[in-house]
Amino acid sequence: MLLWFPLPNMEGVDESEYIALGQNLRLHNTFSFGAPHLWGQHGALNATGPFVPTAARPPLYSLLIATLWWGDAPPFLALALAQVGLGALTALLVYLVALRALGLPVAIVAGLGMALAPESAAYVVSALTETLYTFLLIAFLLLWGKKQGLLAGL
Repeated sequence: MLLWFPLPNMEGVDESEYIALGQNLRLHNTFSFGAPHLWGQHGALNATGPFVPTAARPPLYSLLIATLWWGDAPPFLALALAQVGLGALTALLVYLVALRALGLPVAIVAGLGMALAPESAAYVVSALTETLYTFLLIAFLLLWGKKQGLLAGL
């Protein structure tokens, strides 16, 4: 997907909000938009403050962006590579869940279906939460099926 589609960017409202939240987590240690923010308004980089915490978005994806933010520019390539890895792991986890529950033929179809599904492949190169949360959900299902409740809860 990285060869055919552009890297994640800030063109959409959701993407811009996640990137802005990630930058403010990285630079100001606050889950904040860094300025008065209206719902549906594009997130702004290099905001001047005030850095008032918000609950407008789920924090885990912005935390991922903040951990990948090593320079001055948004980490679009690093984010895309991380999401490609998560997408590949998700397909593997779907295979393992199906193998455990339904056998090898169904597991092969399920794993390939997850890996090649147009929507799941397209989300890999978008700065949106879907790839991370799909990975976490399938990991939860695998761990719960193996009766690893503590790990599944984490």
